[in-house]
Amino acid sequence: MFVIGTAGHVDHGKSTLVTALSGINPDRLPEEKARGMTIDLGFAWMVLPNGSEVGIVDVPGHERFVKNMIAGVGGIDAVLFVVAADDGWMPQSQEHLEILELLGVSAGIIVLTKTDIASTDWVEMVEQDLRAKLAGTFLAKAPIIRTVASQSIGMPELKAEIGKLLTSISARQDKGRPRLFVDRVFTLAGKGTVVTGTLTGGSFRRGDKVGVLPLKKEYRIRSLQTHKKEMEEGRPGGRLALNLADVEKEELSRGNVLVRPGDGVLTARLAVRVKILASSPFGLKDNQQYLFILGTQEVLGYVSFFDKKELAPGVEDWAVFRLKEPVCAGYLDRFVIRLPSPGLTLGGGKVYDPVFSAPVRKESAPELETLLPETPAVWINYRLGKSFSLSTDELVKETPFGLEELQSALNQLKGQAKLQHLGGKWVRADRLEGITALLKNAIFEYQSKFPSRPGLRMAVAGKLLEISEEEGFLVCDYMVSNRGYKKQGPFISESGFEPALTDLHKKVAEKLLEQLRFERQNQSANGGDIQSEEEKEVLHFLVYSGQLVDVASDFFLPRRDFEKLIAEIKGLIQKEGKTTAARVRDVLGSSRKLVIPLLEKLDALGITRRLGDERVLAE
Repeated sequence: MFVIGTAGHVDHGKSTLVTALSGINPDRLPEEKARGMTIDLGFAWMVLPNGSEVGIVDVPGHERFVKNMIAGVGGIDAVLFVVAADDGWMPQSQEHLEILELLGVSAGIIVLTKTDIASTDWVEMVEQDLRAKLAGTFLAKAPIIRTVASQSIGMPELKAEIGKLLTSISARQDKGRPRLFVDRVFTLAGKGTVVTGTLTGGSFRRGDKVGVLPLKKEYRIRSLQTHKKEMEEGRPGGRLALNLADVEKEELSRGNVLVRPGDGVLTARLAVRVKILASSPFGLKDNQQYLFILGTQEVLGYVSFFDKKELAPGVEDWAVFRLKEPVCAGYLDRFVIRLPSPGLTLGGGKVYDPVFSAPVRKESAPELETLLPETPAVWINYRLGKSFSLSTDELVKETPFGLEELQSALNQLKGQAKLQHLGGKWVRADRLEGITALLKNAIFEYQSKFPSRPGLRMAVAGKLLEISEEEGFLVCDYMVSNRGYKKQGPFISESGFEPALTDLHKKVAEKLLEQLRFERQNQSANGGDIQSEEEKEVLHFLVYSGQLVDVASDFFLPRRDFEKLIAEIKGLIQKEGKTTAARVRDVLGSSRKLVIPLLEKLDALGITRRLGDERVLAE
């Protein structure tokens, strides 16, 4: 299914043309009908001679409503570029053409309207002028169809030409990633809230849940229509009206974006390639505020350049936009930049990094240059240079590529040994090599500094490597599986490493084992205090090697004492059926300070079970 749009100066007969083609008056607002001038977007459809239906988006031509025009043409496949024979080329003819090119529209037909009120010589002169004005644009070789829409003159020829044009355009692919920029929200009696837009990237079905951005809410599709026909499924490229359940009209608006739940990226900082129109009277100034329009979203934001203070008319360069509100954007999405006041189109371009986080410095621009081939492999390589690891779903969310297309590129890069797949995450092989070298050094240095410890705690690897904790664990697992390292509980070490005490530390260990005996701690409030760093280091070893039991955070016992206490407490409960902390304190001749954590440790080990203030054996 295809959608075509109109474009052209105000009062050049765009809406009349749409009515003649479709039999539908696209002007829906009372004010539009009263004034005879389109203010907002209008929608219709026509049937071609071969029986296929084509959606039509009619846009306003007046300079005050250019924002509405941009919202309408963002999702079209081709344009009917309308010029009135009596007026010829006019200011909004030029602005609309420039907007179409900024948004990547690449096919169209030139429709010369009102040819009945101009002489043949004048019409021919206008056509020559159009050819001159359109030279070098996507409409340079487009056919010119003369029409009088009010009398249906030229309509058969125009319909035939539309049919011919659309056969040369590839239908939009279903990539399994539907996205719909909402261009209208209204309420139908007995139905509820309806949103409309042009669907791209995938399909929506009746009963599906859809995510609404930037609201981050989900709603169910109660029903959907294309050209006022109830459908089970809306396909890519078609105009779609979706009746959403359990949502009020006031909650939604033009500029919302419908996606599959969990898909789509919200961002307020984007790296872009932007071009200023050669015809613009103004350039783009660094750190100035402009209107950023993407799809039907329009947000104010500030621009920053990497190595200049201003981008002059006719010049293209890299920039970063910092938006006041987040938008749904992805790699290669097109946008338009306008002055907020007075309303004037300055330029536009493409998004290349929708989640750009680096400082805006001259050195950052060459990295963005690597994205210009615009392929899945290029995108993957770039993003995994910015983030150490990403899942397939995380990679696909920021792009226009389908899952199959991206997965194919991932598999190809893996086959070329350029990527590794670790624990559900993709990592660039060169970055993994660098990270493992850093971890190798960190483990060696840790073992040298702390020979009595079992190794580096894996939970701190991420912080040492300046990646996330989860990524730190992934790298540790990789080192164990592929580099011969060993994992012992929460620690990682070289395969041949075994923790051991120095001769000096052995003497400290003997002292600690004596100092921490239950009898000694029972006799002194400070009997178990560990003061020096040397003692703390030996303590780590004794706990790891099992010679000490960590009963609580500041309470350690030699294993022999601990096992003796377990036997005494179990014997007491077996004899009396149950016990209390006070009873254990009296039997052991100890204090509540030591008995409470001891009993809690037994509870944690599943030896005892607490019932109110009493304890019984758990087994």
